[in-house]
Parts: sequence; C-alpha cells; structure tokens
Amino acid sequence: MNILAGIYIAAALAHVIGKLMPSAQTWTFIFFSVLWILTGVAVIIRELHGGHESLAELGIGTLPPVIVGSAVILLIARIVAHYEPTPGFSILIAEWGLMFWIGGYLLVMRDAYHKKKLEEDLANKPHESSNQSLEPTAGRRDDQI
Repeated sequence: MNILAGIYIAAALAHVIGKLMPSAQTWTFIFFSVLWILTGVAVIIRELHGGHESLAELGIGTLPPVIVGSAVILLIARIVAHYEPTPGFSILIAEWGLMFWIGGYLLVMRDAYHKKKLEEDLANKPHESSNQSLEPTAGRRDDQI
C-alpha cells in the first residue's frame, strides 16, 4: 500500500512539474517512482530480516541518495551546457560527478561487505589463541623495562 501511495504522490508531483516544464513530466514521474519503490523495498527487506541489516537492504537503501545526487549533477551539467558556447566543461562535470556518486556507492557497499564478514569472523572466533607469541610470558613484568 505504501508503494502504491508513493507512486500516486510521484504522479501528482510530475503533474505539477509538468505544468511548469512539460518536457520534464515523464522523467519526474519515473524519478520519484523509482525512489519511492526502492525505499519501500528496502523497508520490506529489513522487516523480513527481523530488523537486522542485510547487504541487500543496504544496497537498495543506499540507491536513492545516489540517484538523487546523479540527477542533480546531470541537471547542473545541463544548465552549464545551456550557457557555455562549446560543450566541454558540462561533459566534464557530468562524467566526474557520476563517477563520484557511483564510486561512493561502490565504496559503501565494499565497506558494508567487509564489516559483515568481520562480524561473522568474530562471532566464529575460537576462544583460545592459536598464536603463542601473543600470550604474556610468565617471568616478564612491565616495571622492569
């Protein structure tokens, strides 16, 4: 129900934007619908996992800011291209901006994967140390150093 309500809100926003700029009406609807659907799916996945954060939920939940940031970068590049005599700087803005957002998304996902693997390794860690060099020696005291 939440996803359907979000699509209805996206249609209303697209209608308002369409009155101001008719060429942007379809893209506005698609943009807001995708954001709302991704957010709803992330919430559903979190609920299915009992409130525990999974990699799928994190990946889907992180996509809306990436999409918004990419759309803002493309909008800025489009505005710059409208006012510049030769299209060079706007293409540079678009390329570097998109690389920034996509690279940031990939870094977040990499760090989440490594954090999850570390937590799994720490949960399965044996209680006794297998490395004897880490064990304190019996005859050594700190005040004798």
